[in-house]
Amino acid sequence: MSIAIPAKVSWLSSRHSMRSPKSPDSEFTETDVEEVRFRIKHTENDVMVSYCRRNTPFVKDLVKYLNSLGIDPWVDWEDIRPAVDWMKAIRHGIVDAYAFICVLSPEYLESKICLEELDIALKSGKLIVPVVCKDIDWSSPKLPKELAKINFIFIRETDDPDEGLQKVNEALHTDQEYVHYSAELSRRSVHYEDEKNPDIRKNMLVTGELLELYERVIINGVSKDPRPTLAMTRFVKACRLQSKKANRERQRYTRIAYIAIAVAFLVLLVGVLVSVSYSVEADKARADAEKANAELETTNQQLQGTIDWFYCSFYFFSSQCYANTTSVGGWWLVGVIRDVCVCNNVCDVCYANTTS
Repeated sequence: MSIAIPAKVSWLSSRHSMRSPKSPDSEFTETDVEEVRFRIKHTENDVMVSYCRRNTPFVKDLVKYLNSLGIDPWVDWEDIRPAVDWMKAIRHGIVDAYAFICVLSPEYLESKICLEELDIALKSGKLIVPVVCKDIDWSSPKLPKELAKINFIFIRETDDPDEGLQKVNEALHTDQEYVHYSAELSRRSVHYEDEKNPDIRKNMLVTGELLELYERVIINGVSKDPRPTLAMTRFVKACRLQSKKANRERQRYTRIAYIAIAVAFLVLLVGVLVSVSYSVEADKARADAEKANAELETTNQQLQGTIDWFYCSFYFFSSQCYANTTSVGGWWLVGVIRDVCVCNNVCDVCYANTTS
């Protein structure tokens, strides 16, 4: 069956005019909402197409139609590089895509690889778009029960291909914002659970506004399609626990910093007070010492004056005795008193006065 390519390209084509330089194997570096939005706008491999090789002609026409819409589908005939683990590359394509188109046919249900791809998409919480290109056995046990709640799009030989392709376009654009954010959360959660290194797992967790966005995806996804998976819920829970732990650590370090600042301030205040106290005590001691020295000097001067007066008075009295006696014994007494007198200058003056 040939699929007609529409002349007009969907509004989605402008959304994919740029291509991200990242490969599906690149590490997670998006840490905020803006980076995630950029990835959503410019991501490679928007849609994963799962098909059986025997339905390749139909799939090629489907891919041409998707390309006309500006959608870059992940198809294993052109996106798996040589020497790359084939199943690992397929799984990366499913995990990194935001939608999964499975081209159902009897051959598809008989293919073990195709059913594995479908199982990965269902477990990853991807938007599933089942396109029936051939009639299948609806009672087949190989048909996943999860597909029962999804509307199948029929593009068989007996169906109108344009109408079917329009339904594919509508399915890919329904509630697109939620689907893209859900796909991003799914991508992170799958890679998080695949990672075995605990340090790398810790670095893959998100916080802040991006975590709040993913929590809204979990809450709102209960009534939407696709619903959040257990892996997505576990990832968001791990992020929230890590965020709470980080907040507690920040609060603890903040309290420690405040306590350290308060202790430093108190030590500084005590040091200033002690210094001021010592300075006041030193000034007081210095003033007391100066006062004591001054009082001692005054006392010494008063004592010296008293001694001087005493000897002068005694010398004068002795001189008077000499004047009255005019004997050799009197002169001898005056000389002895003069020799023991401390204030010689004054006694010399007195002696000169008394003997003149």
